Amino acid sequence: ADSGFLPGAKSSRLRSAGTKAVPATFDRNSKSDRVVCAVIAAGLYPNILKLKAPKRMIRTAYGAVPAENTAKELKFYTKSHGRAFLHPRSVNFSEKAFETTWLAYSQMVQTSKMYVHDSTQVAPYPLLLFGDVPQIDVQNKAIAVDSWIRFSAPGRIAVLVRALREELAHLLATKLEHPATDVTDAPVTKAILKLL
Repeated sequence: ADSGFLPGAKSSRLRSAGTKAVPATFDRNSKSDRVVCAVIAAGLYPNILKLKAPKRMIRTAYGAVPAENTAKELKFYTKSHGRAFLHPRSVNFSEKAFETTWLAYSQMVQTSKMYVHDSTQVAPYPLLLFGDVPQIDVQNKAIAVDSWIRFSAPGRIAVLVRALREELAHLLATKLEHPATDVTDAPVTKAILKLL
């Protein structure tokens, strides 16, 4: 705050008043779960889990429908450690379904198994925008982040993601060079918020 990143806010005032002292301009996205999860993913990257769920079908009178998985059937993997397990005390331990196949986690602990305590779902765009530089696989129409986080996408989407990352890097460099610069209403910021 004292360096100018939050104009009008002093660190001593923030410490005594907490988040109530943050100007509303800088707090406007705090109620958006998608934005908060994107910020968490950016901060925790490369601590990412990949979810693999069995794909079973159940026959009904109206045809086959996907079967609901149990929490025990879900499997989680990391790039460097392989199989990992959600700790029984984790809030996600009994979840049967997730909206995405990616989760960010804060720490992994090896006991009888490799356990993850704290995790949250991560949508694809935060990984593409805030993870490692995406690699474009034109032949397979895919984008890969960190060589193992893969998404199906036509080449033009990959090019647009890469261009948006470059614009974001330029915006952040400007903010670091001139801390008082307001980037909250920049076109890049608005585009990213729409994607998240």
